[in-house]
Amino acid sequence: MDSPFARRLNWAAWFSMACYFGLLLSCLFKTVLAPMAGRDPNYTMLAIHIRPLLLFLPGILRRNQRTYAWLSFLLLLYFVLTVEGLFSPFASNYHWLALALLVGLFCGWIGFIRWTGMADKWQASATGEEGKP
Repeated sequence: MDSPFARRLNWAAWFSMACYFGLLLSCLFKTVLAPMAGRDPNYTMLAIHIRPLLLFLPGILRRNQRTYAWLSFLLLLYFVLTVEGLFSPFASNYHWLALALLVGLFCGWIGFIRWTGMADKWQASATGEEGKP
C-alpha cells in the first residue's frame, strides 16, 4: 500500500536536491568561474565553501532522514554568512541567489523530515504496529 505522503516526499526530495546542487554550483561560480570584485580564482576558498556540504552527499542521495536533519543545522551557518554578506558594501546578486537557495533548501528538507515522520506513523498504523518499539 502506497503512503499518501509519497508524492510530497518525492517533491521535497527533488526540490531539495535541486537547491543543493544549485548551491554547490553557485559556490563554484563565485569562487572560481567568476570571482567577485575582480579577484583571482581561489580553489582554497572553493574547498572551504563546499567541503562541508559534500560530506553529506551520500546521505542526501540515499534520502536519509538523519542526514537531512544534520545538514539543516549546517545550513544555518551558511545562512548567517550569506545574510552578513548582504549587509556588506560588497553585496552582489550572488548573495541573493544563495539566500534563495538556502531558504528553499531548508524548507524542502524540513518538509521532507516532517513528511517522512508522518509517513512512518501512517505505515505503522496501517500495518497495526502502533505502540510497538
